[in-house]
Amino acid sequence: MVLAIIGLLAAMLLPAMSRAKAKGQTIGCMNNIRQLHIGWALYAEENNDNLVPNADTGDLVGVTGGWISGNMASNLEEQDVRLMTDPQASLLARYVPQAASYRCPADRTKQVRSFSLNCRMNAWRDPKIGKPRWIEGRGTNHVVYQRLHDISVPANIFAFVDERADTINDGSFATDFSHTGHPEGIGVPRPYFMIDFPANRHNRAGNLSFADGHVESHTWIEPTSHPAQASLRTHTTATDRDVRWLLDHATEPK
Repeated sequence: MVLAIIGLLAAMLLPAMSRAKAKGQTIGCMNNIRQLHIGWALYAEENNDNLVPNADTGDLVGVTGGWISGNMASNLEEQDVRLMTDPQASLLARYVPQAASYRCPADRTKQVRSFSLNCRMNAWRDPKIGKPRWIEGRGTNHVVYQRLHDISVPANIFAFVDERADTINDGSFATDFSHTGHPEGIGVPRPYFMIDFPANRHNRAGNLSFADGHVESHTWIEPTSHPAQASLRTHTTATDRDVRWLLDHATEPK
């Protein structure tokens, strides 16, 4: 009888404990994104309003000259915390030196970073490699922000985003304004494409920071935003509300 009562009480408590854990992870994720955002804003404040370079490529030694270095798709780098804590590798390391701040508590992978920065925030690539990707073609009709005060409606434009573990690679979160699914915007427009996938770790929602400093959780509503396995440059549908939301909050027309 006593065991039955204990079992009943445990069955009643487990869902509540699970919900509490999930809520705690969501709050922890939002706090971590907020820390990154504060570092991002401090960099601009100390560098004449210039945004930290946002490199769209990583390399095997983990040095790119951007806000972060390394590629989470690389087995050699996905567990290397130096990519975030070493000022020679990350321009935000002196502002956000704790490796844990770069990771969502609900991320169950071995990757040391869960967050990426909107590719429209000072897109950069080593000139020896080429031009930054995902801002060419018809994407040139929209702003690539170089300075913090270039953002006319900062409460509407996201900076950091929690990204899915199966598409996160470099530190740049790509959106496709050319609607071609091609990094240089080449080809016939065929909306919409999900390039990098936002994470849905928090009850089908993910967290983002916005240029004014606030952090919010956004629920992704399309089935195509929740595949069992995400793939870079996935054509969805011409009525994809999640891609439309990302585009509407990534930048603005020139």
